[in-house]
Amino acid sequence: MNSEKKEKVFYKKKVYDGEKSRYRLSDDGQTEDLTCEEQMLRSVSEMELSITILNWMRRMLNYAKFSLLYKTEYTLHAGEIYEIDFGIGVNCEIKERHYGVILVDSYENNQIAIVCPLKTKHHDANPTSDVAIGKIPDLLTDKETIAVFNQIRGIDKIRIYRFGIINGKKSEREGPISKLSDEQMKKIRSAIYQTIIDGNPFAQ
Repeated sequence: MNSEKKEKVFYKKKVYDGEKSRYRLSDDGQTEDLTCEEQMLRSVSEMELSITILNWMRRMLNYAKFSLLYKTEYTLHAGEIYEIDFGIGVNCEIKERHYGVILVDSYENNQIAIVCPLKTKHHDANPTSDVAIGKIPDLLTDKETIAVFNQIRGIDKIRIYRFGIINGKKSEREGPISKLSDEQMKKIRSAIYQTIIDGNPFAQ
């Protein structure tokens, strides 16, 4: 048996200062040679994460209370766009309050809706995850929209906001913010089938 002590593996980001590089964080959570500025940034980041988690826990408690008192018995139709609480996400996952489109009709007796997140197009769509669907009325943006089809998911209807406020002004109309055309929905479904089912990049 090899009695040599295994060397601990560190996750590191190199900060070049001549020949020197600094380790960021060891496996046991100990800081390795961080500057004062880096320690401060790390502390701020941890505080922001703590606030996010506390806010999410508060929303979860509200959802639990709501589900005990009410039942969301209403129908959602494919193509309708709502603001949705996607909750806490990791890195590139869609998170927090975000636009999403209903992919399949969900009737009164079904608490779950299948949705596809939407985001503003800032660069060309990734053929393995995104599909550009053009401009959408009532979203108050002059940019095109991208459907992030590799992050489709089922959500409980209590995650759906009945009034939109993302753009800074509460919608006076209850219900969907907007609705995609049949052609836009066909493009999303084609992208899902071609990439997730067939395993090929989607030709935009």
